[in-house]
Amino acid sequence: MTLQIGLKKNDEAMQMKGIEQALTSGKATEAETKTFNSFIGEKALLKNDFGRARQYLTAAVQAGQNSPVNLFQLAEAHFGEAIAKSGGRSIDAANAPVAAAGLPYLQRAVEGDLAGTKQYAASWAKRGFQIARATKSDSSVFANLLLRADGGKGAWHEVVQAVQADNRSFTSEQNLDAMRLLRMAGGMTSASDYQEYIEAAGAARRPTEVIALIEEGKAAGIITDGNAYFKDALTTANGARGEYVATLPESVRDSRGKATATVTLATADALLANKQYAEAEELAALAVTKGATDKERALMIQAIAQVAQGKYDPARQTLTGVTGVRAPLARLWTLYIDQKSGAGAAAPAA
Repeated sequence: MTLQIGLKKNDEAMQMKGIEQALTSGKATEAETKTFNSFIGEKALLKNDFGRARQYLTAAVQAGQNSPVNLFQLAEAHFGEAIAKSGGRSIDAANAPVAAAGLPYLQRAVEGDLAGTKQYAASWAKRGFQIARATKSDSSVFANLLLRADGGKGAWHEVVQAVQADNRSFTSEQNLDAMRLLRMAGGMTSASDYQEYIEAAGAARRPTEVIALIEEGKAAGIITDGNAYFKDALTTANGARGEYVATLPESVRDSRGKATATVTLATADALLANKQYAEAEELAALAVTKGATDKERALMIQAIAQVAQGKYDPARQTLTGVTGVRAPLARLWTLYIDQKSGAGAAAPAA
């Protein structure tokens, strides 16, 4: 009766009281129970009453009201409560578990939207990726969802940059692993991306890679001839290219023979930079066999060379051996492999 009166008078407070009475009476039908809990939870969420929103939205979802939007609202109730209790900005460690508890609901919401309209999947996946990072949860699930929902340059750029931001202790070699992925995924979108890549690679150390990179940037309209940084880098790379290319064959022969693991690994890296992927794969594996001190680097070079050849299953297997500081990079490359193999791609890198 209270609900009916509230509806006639357009009195939201009376409507809410009537709905609560119907729920507590136990007389509401199964369909009404789902609808009523969802209604109260949504209204509470709009008013930033996150605890109340969680209570009723949880009841609604448990009763079967679990469309992608319902699941998203329940996830947001968790996130909102954690943010509010953390002071209204970032999520602190004490409230991270509350936010993290909302991530499975958001995952279901994104997956449901991907299977349906795909209207919200990209923005929801981005939200999940951000919350997962903030709560120090496994963000790879949402990175994968983000890439599925928005496989464009922006998604890869965000995912790669996030891993770099979360691992500020990366060396230039480790950062190069990330930038090589960004390049292969088509996510190089600004001059600063190209500059960061060149700084990690070294114009004198990997001249052919830097020359090819700058040419790509110019072709994309991102790098201009008048940019002093790239002009200097190109000059340095062109100056080093001759000797670099001339000494590679001898280094390959030595590496297949008695050269140390360190020399063999350096040669594998040079071959990768020179787009000699099959030989790079071979010598990186040989460096591991010879007992390379930096085994993870050798495995990354081997895996990247395999990916460049379209050898996705072997690359995925190689990456399982990467541990330590490079583990987040291995997970990133595995995401790329999953995306490429899921799309049925098998063409080598250009």
